[in-house]
Amino acid sequence: MKKKILLAAAVVICLTIAVSGTLAYFTFVSDYSPYRALLLIGGGDVFAPRYGKPAGEERGLNLIRDEREFAALDYFTSRRLPVLGVCRGLQILTVYFGGTLKTLGGDGVPLHRAENGKDVCHSVRRPLSLCSVRQVNSNHRQAADRLPDDARVLLQAEDGRAECVFFPAANALGVQFHPERMTEMEAASWYGFLLGGPIPLS
Repeated sequence: MKKKILLAAAVVICLTIAVSGTLAYFTFVSDYSPYRALLLIGGGDVFAPRYGKPAGEERGLNLIRDEREFAALDYFTSRRLPVLGVCRGLQILTVYFGGTLKTLGGDGVPLHRAENGKDVCHSVRRPLSLCSVRQVNSNHRQAADRLPDDARVLLQAEDGRAECVFFPAANALGVQFHPERMTEMEAASWYGFLLGGPIPLS
C-alpha cells in the first residue's frame, strides 16, 4: 500500500474550510488508520501551561490544534509510526515527551527571528563540534529548552538551541528550521540527511 503522509495542521488538525479575520473554521479527522506517517508543521505558539509555565507570552494560540496534535501523537507514537516535526512540530514533540519550551527575546531574537517577522539565517553544527555544518533558515518565537531525557540533539545553533532532535523511543524527529522554504536542492539535501544520509557541507 502506498504510504500516506498525514499533514497534522492541514488534515488531522485543521482542514481549513473558511477563514474570516483571525477566526478559522476546521473539520477533524478521527480515524488515523489509513495513514502511515505524521507530519507536524509550523504555526503559532504552544500553550505555555502544557509545559508548566504561566500563559501570557504566547502568540497565535490554537488550543484545539494543540489538543488534536497531542491526540495524533498518541496514535502514531504508540505504533512507532514515523513522525516528522517542522518548527512548531519540534516544539510540540518536545512538550509531548515531557520537555519544556522557552520564549525567545532580547539577545535571542536576532539569531532566530528577524524584527520584521521574516526568516533569518544562522549556522548549525553537530553537538560538541566547533565546525559549522551549514546555514539554515529561522523564524520562531519558542524553542526547545529542557529536552526529554532520551532525546538526542543532532544539530544545534550557535547559541546552543536545538535545531534537529531525534526522539528514539517514538521513532520521531523534529527540525526547528523550514526545509520546505529552501531551494529544491537544499531541501533534498536536508531530507536526505533526515533519512540517514550525510549532513551536507556548506
